[in-house]
Amino acid sequence: MTYGSVESDISPTALTRQVPDSPAALGLGTAQYEAFGSISRSGTSKWAKKHWNDRHEYSQDCTNFVSKALYHGGGMRMKGVGKDKKSTNYWWRTKHSSPPHSGGGFYYLWSHTWTVADKMETFLSKHSAGIVNTESKQKEAKVGDVVFFNWGGKGGWDHAGVITKMKNGKAYVSAHNNNRLNQRLDTYINSQRGTWANIHRVIPEWY
Repeated sequence: MTYGSVESDISPTALTRQVPDSPAALGLGTAQYEAFGSISRSGTSKWAKKHWNDRHEYSQDCTNFVSKALYHGGGMRMKGVGKDKKSTNYWWRTKHSSPPHSGGGFYYLWSHTWTVADKMETFLSKHSAGIVNTESKQKEAKVGDVVFFNWGGKGGWDHAGVITKMKNGKAYVSAHNNNRLNQRLDTYINSQRGTWANIHRVIPEWY
């Protein structure tokens, strides 16, 4: 029995890498594109739309939802599996089998970047080659981008979601906590004075 393996509660597309979005769609020349890893933005969006109302795994599940969309839908590879869970240089989650004498079953270990919005935003800022747009430039967003919200403009990043729809230059977000399917990004921004957002085009640099 395997006691520590890459998380596989849903068949991971990361193990059967999806066809990535084209270099032209990412706004990159071929030479630059080949230097970086790739994920499927369309796959990330499709996973988020299919699973937007799934049961929460954590009391604060928004970033876990985004991580799973990137991993299962987008095929994004984990970084530093099993290494320092507090480091913002790693992004991973592993599923473990409990030994029979302890009652069996499964449990998870994960990096803080997998489940905490502020940590994931820092991780992507350090390790993704993609552009970052603000809410004022949301017309530049693409379906499959990841968005982080800062409520009231205080402290760090508080919430995360996936851009799952673009219409007339406006971005729509699917997320957990509370579960939302194609919620207007502007609705989030206007929910609390001073709120702002960063929209990440995720292009991994670690593979």
